[in-house]
Amino acid sequence: PETADGHPAADLRGDEAFYIPIDYRPRVAVRGVRISLQLVSASGAVAFTTTDHSQRTPDTDRPGLRRSRCLVPRQLLNLGRYTIRLGIDIPAVRVIADWHDAGAFTVTGNHHGGTSFADRDWPGVVSPRLAWTVTAGEPAGQFLALTVAGRQRRKCLAGPQC
Repeated sequence: PETADGHPAADLRGDEAFYIPIDYRPRVAVRGVRISLQLVSASGAVAFTTTDHSQRTPDTDRPGLRRSRCLVPRQLLNLGRYTIRLGIDIPAVRVIADWHDAGAFTVTGNHHGGTSFADRDWPGVVSPRLAWTVTAGEPAGQFLALTVAGRQRRKCLAGPQC
């Protein structure tokens, strides 16, 4: 991997975005090929799988030196060691290269579920800093209010409104 400013790094801070570059040189034109990437935690859990397929063009299918580069956003991965796995295929046609380990890195820092208070190890492979809304006041009855994907939802827990 490399830092956001393009420097190679084996240790990356969880509160900073970074890239995983993949350099390759196809010898012949291959239409529809995709490079797929997985990040696998030290426990063997797949953090995510992604591909460059939607970013490819006829120009990138021609022979020559190529670079596919995946941006991993800041505050996504939990702290720990991750293995980079790569696979190359043409969907529903053929596998060019089976999944294989292609490197590893460690996420460091104090990113624990979006808090700077590192009181314990947070469970899970991903530990994103998500948008929260906290309001003051006393609603009539007891409601659980959630904002999910920009939409507020309320669930009545107690009171005459339930």
